[in-house]
Amino acid sequence: MFCLHQLPSVDADEFSRYWREEHAPLFKQYADALAVRRYV
Repeated sequence: MFCLHQLPSVDADEFSRYWREEHAPLFKQYADALAVRRYV
C-alpha cells in the first residue's frame, strides 16, 4: 500500500489531473515489477 498527500502548493484540480494523466500511465509501466494487483 502506498499513501501520499497533496502538497500545499498544488491545487486539487492540478493534483487530480496529474494523478490521472501522468502518474497512472507511468505507474502502469512498473506494475508487473512491483507485483501490483490493483491500482485505484
